[in-house]
Amino acid sequence: MSAAATHPLPPHDRDAERAVLGGVLRDPPVLADVSAVVGPGAFYFDAHQRIFAAAQAVAARGPLDLVTLHDELRRAKHLADAGGAAYLSDLWNAVPTGALAAHHAGLVRDAALPLGLIHNTNETLGDAYLPAAPTGEVLATVERELAAVIAFARSAGPMRRDETAGAVWREVYPVVSGERCGLAGSLTGRAEAHVLRLSLIYAVLDRSPVVRQEHLLAALAVWDYAEQSVLCLFGDSTGNPIADDIIALLRNAPSGMTRTEIRDMVGKNVSSERVAQALGVLVELNRARFERRDTGGRPAELWFLTAPAGGAP
Repeated sequence: MSAAATHPLPPHDRDAERAVLGGVLRDPPVLADVSAVVGPGAFYFDAHQRIFAAAQAVAARGPLDLVTLHDELRRAKHLADAGGAAYLSDLWNAVPTGALAAHHAGLVRDAALPLGLIHNTNETLGDAYLPAAPTGEVLATVERELAAVIAFARSAGPMRRDETAGAVWREVYPVVSGERCGLAGSLTGRAEAHVLRLSLIYAVLDRSPVVRQEHLLAALAVWDYAEQSVLCLFGDSTGNPIADDIIALLRNAPSGMTRTEIRDMVGKNVSSERVAQALGVLVELNRARFERRDTGGRPAELWFLTAPAGGAP
């Protein structure tokens, strides 16, 4: 097995990092919005970390452009490590405008989150494989840390988000608090409350009196993993087996089915009342709709599958 297969590169997004830096150079005022999302440490590549830190330093003193950034990197003796003047020019040409710099910064931030987890996990693995102290001392250290966290939690009092975390929360709240349908929706309901609790737990473990951006992002990552796991297990199941059978029938009947045809297909031993209840579930979940067709006599009720948001039926 190759070294690359044994030790894959940590998560990162080189194109997003270049787009952020290029956008900042193209449109320096966007640096404030970008800095609210990421710091130098969020960049995977050392050259990009140095360039972003230098851009922040220049902007704090005065105008930021290719010349002043070049001078700052040279003054700090980081120009060669940052790729030199040629790489700065290359970044300038990476994007035509800085309009999407904050969006690309979000991609960099999302890619950076697992890096912190990898770093902490690697430290723990290192202690397990090559303990720097006897096992008893290691356990005593863990015990002291836990005691300190518990003592902090008991005395912390009311906690709040800092300004950056508050901005992230306002951005993601409409998504995490959105309506969820079906069995998976029932299992992942009240997502905003769970994310809030998780972010508080991360802040307390960090012994921080405020919930910072990294605490909230970690909570969102955990919740996303849980939600994707639920969707993987239950898919678009409604929790009503008859309704699920009807979805399968309608998926193979693009021209629709009458209520009678549906009842005949799900089985004669299923009462009309249970079929009606299942159809009601599908309407409530916006998974099916019906049309009344004039037949010259009693109108026919024709049922169709409704495509879920963003996907095929």
